[in-house]
Amino acid sequence: METTYYRLLNHCFFFKGYKQGLIVNSKNANVNIVPNSLGMFIHESKRKSALQLGILFKDKQVIKEYIKFLKENECIFECDIREKKYFTDNSYIWDIPTKITNSILDIDIWDLANIFKSINQLCTNRCFHIQIRIFSDFVFDNLLTIIDLIQNTSIKSVSIIAKNIDENSINILTSFNKLTHIYIFNTDSNKVISSDALIFSE
Repeated sequence: METTYYRLLNHCFFFKGYKQGLIVNSKNANVNIVPNSLGMFIHESKRKSALQLGILFKDKQVIKEYIKFLKENECIFECDIREKKYFTDNSYIWDIPTKITNSILDIDIWDLANIFKSINQLCTNRCFHIQIRIFSDFVFDNLLTIIDLIQNTSIKSVSIIAKNIDENSINILTSFNKLTHIYIFNTDSNKVISSDALIFSE
């Protein structure tokens, strides 16, 4: 009992009201009106064992009813103190009101019209960060056109993954202020160009 803990399942949420609260199981779409004291029990169970909860709430019968109710509605599970550390709380902090915050754009074929369309769609959905992965033969002029287009959009940062980019192309690319990183693989030599934005890989 002293090492038993109760954890709220990640698909379950408690919402406190003025007099009563709601417990929502989003997995099976169940919503139950519950006393706010049940929310307090859920909150305290993050840190306290079953024994400590019994001391805190004093009324053992209430504790039993809460646990029975939460188990029947598939809202909690039991674990011991060793297992507890593996079940951390999810972060539900609301950050940016966008449908897509970041995206990966894979280029296998240099179809600029289709690439431009994809970038415009990402901008429409207020995507701020893009990684461009180039698996086809490197065509610098095409990449330059894409980066130039991105410079005039709401996209805030771009990183590039490509193979064997020559030094002159790198110097031109790093002049774009939205370009944060260039990852280069399959390089022909072990030459290192000093830049915080570059990462080389054989």
